Amino acid sequence: MNFKSKLSKLLLFIIILIILSVVILSFKNSSNKDILIKRTSTYNIYLNSNNFYQNNPLKNPDAVVTNAIKNIELNFNYEINNAKNIKDLSYSITSSLTSTHNDDPESIWTKDFTLKEEQKLTNLTSFNTSINIDYNYYKNLVKSYEKYYNIKVSSNLYVSLNINYTLNNKKYEDKIDLTIPINLATTKITKNYNENSIITLNTFKPNYFIILFIIILATIIIYKILPNKKKNQYTQTLSQILKEYNDLIITIKNIPNIKDLKPMYLTNISDLITLAKINNTNIIYDEKIKGEKSTFYIIKDNYIYIYSLINKKNQE
Repeated sequence: MNFKSKLSKLLLFIIILIILSVVILSFKNSSNKDILIKRTSTYNIYLNSNNFYQNNPLKNPDAVVTNAIKNIELNFNYEINNAKNIKDLSYSITSSLTSTHNDDPESIWTKDFTLKEEQKLTNLTSFNTSINIDYNYYKNLVKSYEKYYNIKVSSNLYVSLNINYTLNNKKYEDKIDLTIPINLATTKITKNYNENSIITLNTFKPNYFIILFIIILATIIIYKILPNKKKNQYTQTLSQILKEYNDLIITIKNIPNIKDLKPMYLTNISDLITLAKINNTNIIYDEKIKGEKSTFYIIKDNYIYIYSLINKKNQE
């Protein structure tokens, strides 16, 4: 391997390192983006006719006498802030009536309900929805269960707003859960969720202009540096000739005057070698164009016998 070949490989290696470094640095141009999720719920409790409560409905009361309740309106709000690439946003509302006996936390009866089928939303990052809870329906259902099995139970209605969406090609599931006691003396609605949470996204910002520029530049440089296969063949053949017949071949600096000589062009170097041996003369070697064309010739009497080695790339 000659010095030029070694230098070419070294330059190629350096260029590859530079390209990789630039690409890595370009893709490291990233930042963390915080997506704020807000969950809120409110409720209005509508009352049976009575002489005690002045307002009807009661808005978000801490507690109310159970027997006074007619129905409950639940209102939900869900917000995904600072996000533009939300896909497949949808929600549904379900409930589960669960009963336990005495102090045993294990459920002895559960009945599930779909209060609102899945609703698909497009081009939205927030929504509001509401549902009416027929409180007396659930209360009477529990009473029927107790009467049928002759047992006293403690029952709660768990209402869930179920949210699904895709963010940065990752699927997310979320909930807003509320608990409504059914057969206690007083009813206090409990919120079982965090009002705020944060999703941290790592956003990549590749510099496509730099990457494209480096790729184009590297392609040009590599094309120039990498040895051409046809040029390699020329160099290899020339080196083989010079090495094998170095006792016959001479290199001269001053080209003799050959204007008056009749040229005889040979198609292969072996014919020229044979001619040199027969006439006991040297072969004159001249590389007219470095890396492209070499000329070998013998001058005999009024003739010049010529064999030219040409890089075929030059002929295309």
